[in-house]
Amino acid sequence: MEVFNFQDTQICEPPYEDVQDWLASIPTLNTTGMVCSTVATEDVGDVPATFELHAAYPNPFNPSTTITYSIPQRSDVRLSVFDALGRQVRQLTSGVQPAGRYSLTVDATDLPSGVYFYTLEAERFVETRTFQILK
Repeated sequence: MEVFNFQDTQICEPPYEDVQDWLASIPTLNTTGMVCSTVATEDVGDVPATFELHAAYPNPFNPSTTITYSIPQRSDVRLSVFDALGRQVRQLTSGVQPAGRYSLTVDATDLPSGVYFYTLEAERFVETRTFQILK
């Protein structure tokens, strides 16, 4: 797996034949201004057996936390954050990703203190966990 450094963020080149799929997988500054970076943490040869969404660490946190998840096959993945009223406040990642384990750093400097929910949707898998921001 080739790794490129881009503004202090490691971006792993997935094994896509289609350049458009690869370009869609590159992390960006999302429209809400929250910087999100996704880094494949496993070699392509070590494919997870199941979909998993892991606990954020640290939790509670201020101002950033790390969310990790695993996908066993190439999937259309969406990871979103919701407030206690169920309103989506962030979309952390969205798009097709190859099988692997991923780590996403979330900087929530602009969000108020409170309990938030983060949800991973991939194929037929949906899981939600919570994290807490303390300021």
